[in-house]
Amino acid sequence: MDEETNVMQELIDVMERIDMKFDDIMFANVVLNGSDKIKAFLPPGWQDADMDCFKSQLIRMGNYNSGYGCQTLYGTIVFKNSAWLERGEYDGAEWWELKKMPSWKQVKAIG
Repeated sequence: MDEETNVMQELIDVMERIDMKFDDIMFANVVLNGSDKIKAFLPPGWQDADMDCFKSQLIRMGNYNSGYGCQTLYGTIVFKNSAWLERGEYDGAEWWELKKMPSWKQVKAIG
């Protein structure tokens, strides 16, 4: 099943659901594979021009097929609160997945 998803709008929607904004991003790297490989990179300590370039590249990526098949979009977006988004994938279906740094109490309680 083909599911056309806009890269920028998908990221905006996910960040709204987790109550994050672009200014909350610490650094990021998003890559759209395909015939025209496009990379959106945001370095640590980014300046306004870096963020403008990052958003511009996300917009340039346009739509991709997020349904089953081959994974197309890769990346990690790390937030200032130590949470991050990474791409989840199963059998070619893909999505942004929120990850959170565990506390020491959670780590210590394992096993």
